[in-house]
Parts: sequence; structure tokens; C-alpha cells
Amino acid sequence: MNKFLKILTIIVVSFGLIYTSAWYYFGFKIKDAVGISQEDIDKTGQNITLVNSKTTLKGFPKQFNITWSGQLDASNGSLIIPAIRAKGWFVPGKPLDISAPQGIEVRTKTGEPVKLDRMDLSLTVPKHWPGHTAGAAKLTEWQAQQEQLEIHNFQLVFKDIGFHLMTNGYIQLDTKLQPAGIFTLKLADVTYIEKKKEEIKSRLQTDTALNETQKKNLMRQYGTLSMLTSAKDLEYKIRIRNNAIFLSFLKVMSFPFITWPEPMMADTTSSSLTSPSPDTPAAIKKESQIPPANTQMGQ
Repeated sequence: MNKFLKILTIIVVSFGLIYTSAWYYFGFKIKDAVGISQEDIDKTGQNITLVNSKTTLKGFPKQFNITWSGQLDASNGSLIIPAIRAKGWFVPGKPLDISAPQGIEVRTKTGEPVKLDRMDLSLTVPKHWPGHTAGAAKLTEWQAQQEQLEIHNFQLVFKDIGFHLMTNGYIQLDTKLQPAGIFTLKLADVTYIEKKKEEIKSRLQTDTALNETQKKNLMRQYGTLSMLTSAKDLEYKIRIRNNAIFLSFLKVMSFPFITWPEPMMADTTSSSLTSPSPDTPAAIKKESQIPPANTQMGQ
């Protein structure tokens, strides 16, 4: 009996050590991958300075909970981010929650600061997503599976200007490898939109310098905003198809045809990350590819 207890204790301790080592190993890899450094910004060629940047890792022994905070200074203003949090296992097929619980503030040298009071995003990356650099052939194979990037919840709250948007839906690729999807849109606060409508209406009535093209554009904007204000306490459908975004029957905007990079043209430094599975925590799973942080299937 004593021998059995000793063996059991050794197994439990070993299990704990393996899981702890794996959790922190993958946790720090993910932390490094999602963190932003001045070197990363310099590579983009933008004249931006990173101030007070900090990335933290928490959550053990459950899902990874990574928080980034910092300030981005440019010649015309600053972007202040008290905290952006990402919580999940960071593997395809598992939910990932991203939020800015303290909001984000944009300060410019020429105008009043704009404050986003809260942002929430909950999504699930498709389990078999091959990555945006996989090439057209692999993306075509993946498209045939009809997997989707699922947006469970997306919210933007601007209290000062009066705007609160909520949406959920999905994005996938059509047979031409272009974004397609459907979103349910709801507006809980339309004060800002009503104000913009009045501004456009006033300009149409008083600005005699407007040409016909400008008038048509303003009238199209007014029509779109009118549809959005009518959506208060109701739900509207946003559809993405044929390289355009539609609000009900109205085309809101078009976007260019997307040509996906082939593997030989891809950045070979885009490596995959792995993390311990919540279902089998003791096992170190084979590496699973994760889309880079700047990858958007809908673009």
C-alpha cells in the first residue's frame, strides 16, 4: 500500500511539473508573439514612438490571460491604451476573448480627445484555418470545408458622443476566395448618428458649392445613417458578398479583390504557436498554426 501511494505521489507530482512547465513555456511564447515593441513598429516604417509598453501573463493553471498596455505617440497625436486583454488557449477551434475594459483614448493636437469607453470581442478561429500565407490551393481546399471565423460578440461603446454598437456573425471565404459573411447589427445608442444626419442635412440645404457628385455622396451617407437610426431596438443584417458590404439592400462600401500570397512569397518568419490543451493538460500537443495578429480573414 505504501509503495502504491509513493508511486501515485510521484505520478501526480510529475504530472503537475509537466503541466506547469508546458503552460509557462507556451504562455511566454504567446506573450512574446502578441506583445508590441518599438522594433516591431520601426519595421512598419511609421514614425511612431512606443511609451510605457508592458505585457503581462496571468491565468495559471487555466486559460492564458495576457494584457498589453502602452501609449503610441505620433507627430499629430497619441493613442493611449490602459489595457487590452486577451483570454483563451490561443489555438484554432477554441474561443478567444479580447477586451479593452478601460477603453482607448485618442488625443490629437488639433481637436478634442476621443474616448472609446469599452471594446469587447469574442471570436473563434476556424479549427483547420491554414493561415493567410498557405497559398490559393490550400485555401481552396479549406474553403470547401465551409469553416467560419465566428464572431460571438463584438461591442463598441462611446458614451461621450452617444454610440453603442453590438454585433455577431461569421466570415468565411467564397469560391473565389473572397470574404463572405453575415452579421447581426444592433444599436443601443444612436445619438451620434442622429447628430451626423442633421449635419449632412444642413450641409445639403446650405452649401451652394457642392457639385452633383458631392451631393449624391452626401445623400447616400444620409440614407445609410437613416437606416441605422431606424435599427434602434431592432436587428439589421450586414452581408458581405461580391467584395462589398450591404446593410439590408443598401451597398455601404466596396473593397478591392484580395489576392492571397503564395508560400514562396510569404514571410517565412511567421511561425506557429502551440499551447497545452484544456482537455488534455498534461500533453504537449503538436504545433498548431495560428494566424498572425494582423491577419483578418475578412480583408
